[in-house]
Amino acid sequence: MTFKIAFFSDTHLREDLVFPDDIDIFFHCGDMLNKGSMAELLKASSYFKEKLNGRKLYYTAGNHDNILQGPKAEEAKQILKDAGIETFVDSLTTVKSKGHSISCYFMPWVPETVPIHSFNLEDELRKKYIDQIPNSGIDILITHGPPDYILDAEDNGSHFGDHLLNEKIKLMEGLKIHAFGHVHGGRGTLMDNGVLYVNSACGSRAYKPIVVEYPSLEILT
Repeated sequence: MTFKIAFFSDTHLREDLVFPDDIDIFFHCGDMLNKGSMAELLKASSYFKEKLNGRKLYYTAGNHDNILQGPKAEEAKQILKDAGIETFVDSLTTVKSKGHSISCYFMPWVPETVPIHSFNLEDELRKKYIDQIPNSGIDILITHGPPDYILDAEDNGSHFGDHLLNEKIKLMEGLKIHAFGHVHGGRGTLMDNGVLYVNSACGSRAYKPIVVEYPSLEILT
């Protein structure tokens, strides 16, 4: 039996997002917030709770989600959990729907951006988190940022992907979907070597998630 997965990323406190009624699983690839404050988190969690209407959303942080990298991170995760949002940072979980068990891994780290941002590291430090991703047994990989030269270009042609992440994915056996955001101009999908890449960044342009039928990997919107 197939089911529908919806991917969001880079929603940045928008309140005009569409949550289709027929979605079985929601994922968010980071940057739910702007400055990453507790006030922003409370606002976003209230909005998502209303729109999810009892359904679950699985989420990893982005470089604008500062509250999730600091002394209030556990408090923030609990607030999100109360809203139906399960938060994962460098961790694995199994998501079940309609008889399927999907192994999902979540990683927020991106190459260095701006010092005030969160979850950004130079190559040497970031590599240890990328190396933690299992080489097999993962169906869906959720990261905040893209691998380099895969849906990672902004409108001016500049590329902001992660070369270490690209090398890691080449080692992963059985991966079906790699979903991310971070680079707003790269929004879209690409099938390459049996892996469906999904840049689900909303930014200021898109208000709908990218919806995928699973396990057929058909793009529905």
